[in-house]
Amino acid sequence: MNDSLVLPDISAIRFAAFDMDGTLLGPDHDMHPDNIAALHNLRDNGIHVLLASGRNHDNISSWYRRLDLTGPIVSGNGALVKDFATGNIIQEAIVEPATALDVLALGRQIGITQVVDHTDGRAVVEHQSYWGDVVGERCGAALGIVDNIDDLCAAGPRKLLWVDDGETIAYWESELRRLLDGKAHICVSGAEYLEILPVATHKGTGVMAAADFLGFSAQETLSAGDSDNDAEMLAWAKFGLAMPHATQKAKAAAWHTLPSGPPETLIARFVESLFG
Repeated sequence: MNDSLVLPDISAIRFAAFDMDGTLLGPDHDMHPDNIAALHNLRDNGIHVLLASGRNHDNISSWYRRLDLTGPIVSGNGALVKDFATGNIIQEAIVEPATALDVLALGRQIGITQVVDHTDGRAVVEHQSYWGDVVGERCGAALGIVDNIDDLCAAGPRKLLWVDDGETIAYWESELRRLLDGKAHICVSGAEYLEILPVATHKGTGVMAAADFLGFSAQETLSAGDSDNDAEMLAWAKFGLAMPHATQKAKAAAWHTLPSGPPETLIARFVESLFG
């Protein structure tokens, strides 16, 4: 990690992968016009822009339409890499059914909100809750409520998400790492979000698959993120940028930490500096 402001040669960058929540999106969970203009500036100067998020493919697709982006989408924190235009799947993974059912049973036992990302694109819960409403509000789309969530887990979901207060999530992060060692990839994607992903699956694997599909290397990649689930993506890219409010794990993985400022326009100010 480097905390001093260092600007790469813009000609060295051909591929830019961005986290959404906490990076491109401001505290209001929307994208500031300056950040939108920054992405268009990168795109118009021949740099391929990709979004990589814990959100599902359909949710990120709405942003691709809004931003006029093309190419792969990395969703579910790397569980699915799918081309926006063609719908062709570049890479996919699921949580093993037995593991998903064990997680579901434990979550019910402790009374935590559980969101299941199914392979059909749905993000669902089995009943309405405060934390489920929070997730839906932040993502701009209400979660589906289903009565067959066991069947969805038995089919192998893309991921499961536990949502609760920060103290509860911190406790269960360490517990799930112990209980699911070798069975799932566990990471925090925000103080209140605990991700249960397929084994050896994370944003890093997703962005690598997208880069390979597009013909880009780590040496010509810029990435940006703010949370633990961004760490592998930041470490893989030559120019990994951590937000000033990022977690210590994200900062440690990054090439550079951006200087402090209004969070909703941090990316815009960095891109502006790249072009002088």
